[in-house]
This record gives sequence, structure tokens and C-alpha cells, in this order.
Amino acid sequence: MRSLRLILLPCFLTFLILVAGMSYVYADSSIFTPYAKYYRLNYEDMENGSVKVQGVLFFESIFNKLGDHWVTKRDLSGLNNYFNYKPSSLSKNHNKWEDGYGQTFLFNIAVRPADWFFAELGFEMIGDYADRYWIPVNEEHRLSYNEERAPLLDWSNARIGIITDYFSLVYHRNYKHDGWEREGDMFSMFVKHDAPDNYLRYSGHHTSDFWQFKTKGVFGDLDIIGGEEAMQDYKRGIYVKYKNIFGSNINFFYSDHVIPFGSYDERMRNLQINTDFNFWNESNVQIGALFRPFRVGESYYLAEEVGFPNGYGGSKYDIYSDETVYSDAFGGSIKFKFPKKILALDMVTLGYEYRGLVAGNRQRIDVSFEKKTSNTTNAFLSYYYQKPLLNAMPLVYSGANEYNWPPVLSSPRGPESPFWVWWRNPISGFDNRETSAFSFIFTYDPTPSTWFYNYDPNLPLEYNLNPEEDAPFSFAIKADASQYFGQLDRQSFWEYDGSTVWEDAYSNGTRAPDRYIGSLYFLSQFIKGKTKILYDFEVGEDLATLSYPYPDSDGAVAREPFTTPMIGYFKTSLKVKHEPYIFKVGYLKNTWGPEDWHRNFGSSYDEVYLAHISRDIGDLFNVGMEYVGARKNNSKILHDPRFAEQDTRNETGSFDELRVYLRIMFDVVVRFGTDTDLPFVVEHDKIAPELALKTRPDTIYSDKGENAVLEPWVSDPSGTDKWKIYIKNQEGQIVKTYEGEKEPPEELEWYAKDNNEQIVPNGPYYATLEAYDNYGNYGITEPSLITVMTEPKIKE
Repeated sequence: MRSLRLILLPCFLTFLILVAGMSYVYADSSIFTPYAKYYRLNYEDMENGSVKVQGVLFFESIFNKLGDHWVTKRDLSGLNNYFNYKPSSLSKNHNKWEDGYGQTFLFNIAVRPADWFFAELGFEMIGDYADRYWIPVNEEHRLSYNEERAPLLDWSNARIGIITDYFSLVYHRNYKHDGWEREGDMFSMFVKHDAPDNYLRYSGHHTSDFWQFKTKGVFGDLDIIGGEEAMQDYKRGIYVKYKNIFGSNINFFYSDHVIPFGSYDERMRNLQINTDFNFWNESNVQIGALFRPFRVGESYYLAEEVGFPNGYGGSKYDIYSDETVYSDAFGGSIKFKFPKKILALDMVTLGYEYRGLVAGNRQRIDVSFEKKTSNTTNAFLSYYYQKPLLNAMPLVYSGANEYNWPPVLSSPRGPESPFWVWWRNPISGFDNRETSAFSFIFTYDPTPSTWFYNYDPNLPLEYNLNPEEDAPFSFAIKADASQYFGQLDRQSFWEYDGSTVWEDAYSNGTRAPDRYIGSLYFLSQFIKGKTKILYDFEVGEDLATLSYPYPDSDGAVAREPFTTPMIGYFKTSLKVKHEPYIFKVGYLKNTWGPEDWHRNFGSSYDEVYLAHISRDIGDLFNVGMEYVGARKNNSKILHDPRFAEQDTRNETGSFDELRVYLRIMFDVVVRFGTDTDLPFVVEHDKIAPELALKTRPDTIYSDKGENAVLEPWVSDPSGTDKWKIYIKNQEGQIVKTYEGEKEPPEELEWYAKDNNEQIVPNGPYYATLEAYDNYGNYGITEPSLITVMTEPKIKE
């Protein structure tokens, strides 16, 4: 009864807070994401001669209860829970609600004494920690790994830099970066790192961790990165990007880092050179070459199937050895883009890539087609096929019977090999498994001036939705189908402590079904006044990444009874956002566990129920409740006598868990060096700047060289930090951008040209002004219509 009161009392108090009050100030709340979120300040939102301090204090209570007959224990590292189902135990009657309480304080400070210098620092202090079943591996456990007592303190993030008109030098610690993919990197030498908080929580590594030097001039654009861990798991790396060399269209990329396996301090080096140019009808071609002299001159094995018992040692394989040479270190890539109406399509892309054995061991072709099917709909279809130059090595035993146990004649390639057949590599995402894959995306948006997507076209994910979307209803549908072939070499994965681990020598890769597997995803958005509703669902199939959950070669069960090599899953969720409230519910059936390694090891839930509700109270408080119900209810497995009372390392089990939390926020800006008589003044400006944008005339004729006049106006008591005017076509694509700092000019002229100084096609265009004041408050205007036309020619 006491435990029940402990649960009901905070829930009741939270409910009263949720339904009380009339504040309509929204602060971005966590939507029941399982990962920690660190708050960071941004020096670009600050005025020169100022200091900003921000604090976030969390109080949370966790109430959880194991399912009937389930027991749990810590693993040896103390970072994870193992679940076991024991029907004969008395846990059916003895599993009761347990409670825990915790406090976490996040403290951030940013300093910008001058225009050329800034510093941002973030710290985390942990008092007690409310332990949980859902997402047990976290930074809180890791900080107390050596049984240190509270409070625990961690330096969570930092960014310190010098920026001038000629160069910049910035230190990054635990900040995300976009990589170089959009900078012309054709071989993913410096991949983006967009989830630093997740990686810190999982591994304890503060990635990214590097210094960055950038400069521009007549000699070109130079970007040099060096540090302990710029990319996940690659240590003490150096990365160089040199673009537009001496004004040319030639780009150079270089990377050099310590790999997380092999001999001590062994490094991998990559060199890339590429260029691009336009040709027929504004089409574009990009050409690149790669050189990776990694483990050149080292031996490797390959196998050829000859049938039983004609192979080596009476097996069905002949085993050969060879040695890598410098030609294996070369790779090349070519990509074509045809943006005009070819075969009645709006965009056609073609690509081919070749990588030698140690440069990636892959050949790949890509093709995609895009068609605007109407003013409100768009269709996108893509396909790729890839295949390794040399397949994976099979696991081969001696003797005519391939099911005999040792001696082993050959094993899949491992960390000692100069190359591998990868699949879903956790570090870089690279894979070279033989794959045939289709993807189709259909998008509907009745207001194309505020197109459905924000960052990446044809990527229907919540974070990529356009925040300016104003359509009452819009949606996207994504259908994928993939078929995988062949075996894999040994794969690598991350252990709980963040170390890189390889599968053992008796692994032989995942064995995909001899057919296409796929998924269907639907994402829709409803907007009504201040209310925004997101609804999505997904149905499909997926494979476990590592060989651990797959049956042995003789058909025996996987190594753990609760693991599965393949799931047919269903997911759906509903999110309602009406300031200051957020509500979300979700249901998942036959889904992998929430951590990355759950899919690696084939650990799944039969059902998961999720719910979240939160409310902002003014600028300072946020209160909410979250519930997760996880179920393992497959009676065929649970009641199998072979597994009864077996002490397994199952990482998913049945439980109910409720989290109740209160978040208190504050921030203060201290300004110095002003004309005031006081040594400093404390300000707390939350008012957005006032904006207006006038355009005239409504219609311009591009063939006559006419121009439209843009008249921006920005007003804010704290001053304007930066502004931007962008002009979009009716598809929502930005064709022209004007931007600057401080106050905008009184007038700007637009001659119907895009950012490449090319005349834009006839049609409606929409100009929008946005601006930030010196405290980071944001304002935006309604789009202003400008119609571009050409004067019709009338024959006599």
C-alpha cells in the first residue's frame, strides 16, 4: 500500500500542475526520447561584451515493476541489466513496485568579450540517480562506475574559438558536426556526427573532440581538423579539406587517424581529389579518386567452392592466399546530375563507384529519378546495387562432413585482415555486402511555398520537417525493399563501456532470406491554429546485424533462447503539440530493443507501450510524466522446458515503468563594456524582433532585365544580430539568398536570378525575411509574392 501511495501522490500532483495555469510559453520538451539531452549555448546569439549563464535542474522519480516470473541482475560491468524468466520462482507474487529519486544539474556558461573571441562551457552535476529498466546504460552509471559517491561532476561540452576576417581557430568538445558530405566529400572520409549526446551516454567518449582551423583566400579554402576523437572511435585524427585550390574547381581531402583495432598506434590514411563541372543543359558531373594505402603488402585468404570432398582438407572449398598491392588501394567515383526535363522527369542522377580491396572492396551503382507530379505532389525513386570485389571467407571445418567441430581450416576475416565484407558498420555506416535495394518516396503538400522538408529533400523524418509548414494536412510515404546476398566476415560492435569488440572466429555472418525484405513508412502532419499533430506508422521486416542470434550451420537454435535473427515489426505513434502542452503515445510490436546493440544481438520486445505528457509553466518550469510498458509474452519460448530456469543474458524483459519529472530552467545575460554608468547590467530579453518586408512591383519581366525592390525592416531594443532574406520557388526550394549582420540595408534589388546568377524560370516566387536579435530571439515575416514572367511575342 505504501508503494502505491508513493506512485499515486506524485502522479496526482503532476496532473494538477498539468491542467492548471494559463501560460502559453513553449519550451522544447523531451518527447520521451530515451537519450540524455545536454543544453548548449550559442555564442552567435550573443552581443559582444556579454556573458550568458544558463542552468537546468531536473528532479525525477522512477517507479517500476517487473513482470510475473521475471528477475533481473546487473552485468559484471554494472552498466546494464540482464532479464531472466523463471516460471518456478515466487516472483509472480513478490514483484512489487519499486521507487527511486534523482537530481541532475546542467550548468552552461558562454562568454563573448569581443567580436573575435568566444567560449562556451557545459557541466553536469549528478546527485542521486533514479535507476530504470528502460535505457539502463547511461552516463550516470558510468560516472559512478568506481563506486564514487554523489555529487558526481562531469565536463560535458565545450567550444572555444578565435574568429577573424582572415581565419578561425575553434576547439569542439561534444558538439555535433555535419561532416564533409555536402562539401563534396565523395568517399565519406569525414562523416557527420549529429548525435553527440547519445554517443556520450552510450560510450562515455566526449565525441567530437578536436581543434579546427579554417581560412579562405585567393589560394583557396582550407579546413584543418585535429584532435583526440573527431569521428566516433577513430583516435588522434588529422583531417584536411582544401577546396577551390588557387581559384580552380579542384578539391583535395586527406584523413589520417588511429584505428580502433590492430597493432598499437596503427593508422589509416586516405587521400581524395575531385572536381565537378557543368555541361549540357546545366547538367553536372562530379569525378573523384581515392587512395588508401592501408595494409598494403599483407597476405589474405580467399576461398573457391569446388564441392565435397574435393576441397582443402576434405571440405568443399579450395583455400588460396594472396597479397595486397598498391593497386588495391585506389578507388574512383563519378556522379551525374541531369536537372532538366529528361524523359519528362525533373531530376535524374547516376553514379558509379569502385574501391579496391583495401580502399573498400566494393563496386556500386546508384540511380534516382524525381518528378513533380503536380503542384502539390512529388515522387522520388532510387535504386542501388553493390557487390564486394572478393566475398567473405566462409567458416570451414576439416573432413568430408561440414558439421564437424574443430579443427577449423578457415575462418571469416577479422581485425587482422587488410579488408573485409562489412554490413551496417557502426562507426562509419559503410557496408559492401552484395545488396539490391529500391526506395520510393511520395510527398503531398498543398502549400509548396513552405515545402514539407527542411534540410534534406525526400527524407520523411520528424527532425527534417519544415517548421514553417502551414498546410492543414500534408504527408509523405516511403517504401523500401532490399535483398541481401552472401555471407559476411566478422563484424565489429561497441561494448557497453564504449570499446570496440569483434565477433569471435566461429562467426559466419548473417544469413538473409532469399527474397526482398522491406518496410512501409507513413508520416503525416495536421495543423490547426496553435495545434500541430504528427501521426506516423511503419510496418516491415528487419535483420539482426551480428551473427550471434542466427542459427548454427546445422540448424541449431541461436546462442540465447530469447534472441531472433529477424523480426516482422509494426510501429505507430501520435504526437499532439498545443502550447504549452505536449502529448504523445506510441505502440510497437515485435521491435528491437531501444539500444543499438539490441538489434546487433537480436534482442527484441514482443510489445512496447509508450506515453508522454508535459506542460511548460512560464519560462522557468516544465513538468511531465512518461510511461513505458515492455512485454515479452511469447508463450512458446517462455514455457519451453529447455529454457526453464536457464540463467541467460537476455537484455529485454517484461516490466512497467513510470517517470515523473520537474525541470527548472534559468538564464541570465550580463553585459559589460557599455555606455551605462553601472559596471554591468543584467537583462532577460525574450521578445522577438519586429520585422517587415515590402516588395515592389508584384510582377517583373526577366527578359527585359526588370528587377524587384526588397525593403526589409527590423526593429529590436537590444539590436539586430543577423538577418536573412531568401526567395523560394513554388516547390519550396531556395533560389536566392541575401544575408548579413546588424541592421539590413534599406533596399535590395533582385533581377530574377538565382544564387548562381542564372535567370530563374517563369512562375511565382516568395520572399521571406527572418532575423535574430542579440539575445537569440527569432522573428520571421509572411512570404511576399513576386511573379516572374517573360513578355509574350506576338507574330504579325
